[in-house]
Amino acid sequence: MIDRSASNPSDKQSLWTARPRYGPLLVGVVVALTAVLGWFGASASSRSADPSSTADATADWLVVTALANGIDPHTNLRDLADRYEIEFWASDEPDDRILKHPRTPGALVLLYPLSWVTADQAYTVMLVVGFVSVAVAMIALSKTFLLSWITVVLGIAYATLSGPARWSQLFGSQGPVLLLCLAMFLVLMSKSDNPWAGVWLAIAGTLKLFPLILLGVLLARRRTRGLAGAGVTLVALNLVPLLLPNLTVASTLEALSTTASSWFDSVGNIGLVATMGRVLPMQTLPALLIGVWMVVAAWWFVMRCHEPLGASSTFLICIGILALPLAWPHYLLAAVPTVIVALREKMLNQRQRVGAAVAIAMTIPFRSTALHTAGLALMAAVLVPALWNWAAPDADANRMSDEAAAF
Repeated sequence: MIDRSASNPSDKQSLWTARPRYGPLLVGVVVALTAVLGWFGASASSRSADPSSTADATADWLVVTALANGIDPHTNLRDLADRYEIEFWASDEPDDRILKHPRTPGALVLLYPLSWVTADQAYTVMLVVGFVSVAVAMIALSKTFLLSWITVVLGIAYATLSGPARWSQLFGSQGPVLLLCLAMFLVLMSKSDNPWAGVWLAIAGTLKLFPLILLGVLLARRRTRGLAGAGVTLVALNLVPLLLPNLTVASTLEALSTTASSWFDSVGNIGLVATMGRVLPMQTLPALLIGVWMVVAAWWFVMRCHEPLGASSTFLICIGILALPLAWPHYLLAAVPTVIVALREKMLNQRQRVGAAVAIAMTIPFRSTALHTAGLALMAAVLVPALWNWAAPDADANRMSDEAAAF
């Protein structure tokens, strides 16, 4: 069937307000923009002349190579660096700083292909994977949610040039991969009760734990197949590798918990309680308990206000990052798809749109972790009244009267 309204000459739209209509054109523009802007973003991130000194990429290479060689991947990273004669990014950290890499068994499986390249190549691999992830995510979001050109361009710009993007490029992290996983989660969630939505969410939650807060969206919408897909994937990725003799539950839990406590006071930690702890004395355990309370409260709220997919997902992701005892700026990339979908839903009033714009702007600067925390908190605060009003008993009547008036 031909969509004649789309080709009506009376529809006056600029290039930026128009929606992409042709697959090849959309793919070409997205790939070109991602490559060009990504190159500029990566070039702006000052790194050591030796790529192997890059933080996450080097650490990921060390642990998966250890796993491939039958060594406990949760061994102290200094010892692994000495074993493989690698220049290590945290060699100058104090001896009491715990340097066990907090990777789940599933993350070790997903990152295992890094063991097939050298340590020097690991950073380049993660950078390329990141750019491909951003491009694929933006294409999928655009085709599913009919985004305008300006939305596509701004989304790519944030994912390649913003402070969180530069953090990801500096360290060779999995931030862009999380962006892709959550984009595919939203794409599939918007269509039906698809188990693959749960699979993508489980992959994101295996790489970093905080995306699992979006299980609340599956629960609120009663997506049983999605929940089943998430559960099966989490079990397969994280329990099956424990059959290996050099990987245990105890070593995994120790690496996750001790890393959070050891790096809790880092200036790069954008977790809400950690930020508060720079003013008030705070320990890791109280931070964890406060985080659990925040997640439970957020789930209760979304159960009540579950209809808007993008807004409820954005709210949960913001709370998920803020609730972590240890959160890094590049985690913010995971919110890009949810924010795009939330803004497209047009459920914010004028003041709330201004607040959302300010919140996004606060997360853009590089090395401004306090601003990142405040921006996340502001975005969550903006969404609370919007979601609450949406779920109010008279909300449907108000929306119907608005639509009638507009007609």
